[in-house]
Amino acid sequence: MFKVTSIRLITLLLLVFIHFSGHSQNTLDGVGLTATTPSSVAYSLRKLSSTYTGAAIQVRRSSDNATQNIGFDVNGNLDTAALTSWVGSGSGFIAIWYDQSG
Repeated sequence: MFKVTSIRLITLLLLVFIHFSGHSQNTLDGVGLTATTPSSVAYSLRKLSSTYTGAAIQVRRSSDNATQNIGFDVNGNLDTAALTSWVGSGSGFIAIWYDQSG
């Protein structure tokens, strides 16, 4: 599955880049980081922390430029059902990609 592989690669690259650069409030236990190995930012289309309660992204749809937050499904993946239902037959654009580090 290309999409899952791409999401994992993006997550890995972001975490490698920022791994030693700061301190997060949320322990990024979804990717194996602990309080002793924090990250200053954490962007992913998968839930990276069991304590994170926010949305993954805010999406703007092309039909009316309205925006809506899209969260995660029960497995911690981007809620693609909510995304496709809300966007409809038009296009959706990421307006905000939320930082999960807290």
